[in-house]
Amino acid sequence: MCKKRVALMTGLVLAFSGIAAQGETGGLLGEYYTGVNWYEAYDTGEPVLARIDPVIDFTWGSLGPDPSLIDGVMFAVRWRGEIEIPYSGTYTFTISSNDGARLYVDNALLVDDWGPPHGARDGSGTIDLHPGLYPIMIEHLQTGGTAELHFYWQHELISRQIIPADALLPFVIHGPKATNPSPDDESTDVLRDVILGW
Repeated sequence: MCKKRVALMTGLVLAFSGIAAQGETGGLLGEYYTGVNWYEAYDTGEPVLARIDPVIDFTWGSLGPDPSLIDGVMFAVRWRGEIEIPYSGTYTFTISSNDGARLYVDNALLVDDWGPPHGARDGSGTIDLHPGLYPIMIEHLQTGGTAELHFYWQHELISRQIIPADALLPFVIHGPKATNPSPDDESTDVLRDVILGW
């Protein structure tokens, strides 16, 4: 399966985004926030760890996602990317979480279980979709005890299962914004069209 997204831009190049290409691992971009003030970084988008998680199927216990970087008792995660829908029809998406979780599919909030701390439990939502790619975002909050989060889908042609990596396409981290370079010879009449090819 080969998928490419190309952005053609005139003027400043600010950032590129893309999705998994043939031979690369799918999954979602996980951005991890930690500590008693994790919510401040969460709001400003400054994670302590960002990585591609091939599937969302975690039982962390009390250690958390990465004991060297993340407080296993107090942390949050935001996963972003796209999901590839293979069949038309009604899909049931389920987040099984300890503690809070929210799920957005095609910008619609399907699961909202962000409330007070709780043991592992399911939150589900349904949506009608057609084959194609849809934006997806999962948010997870851990505020004490043990942590876990599992992400399932179900359709009349798909039994309930953890969503596989080849159906998930990560949001690519945007690097530092490009500057507006000046020509070495101080010319002012410069072509700034970006041309990409391969």
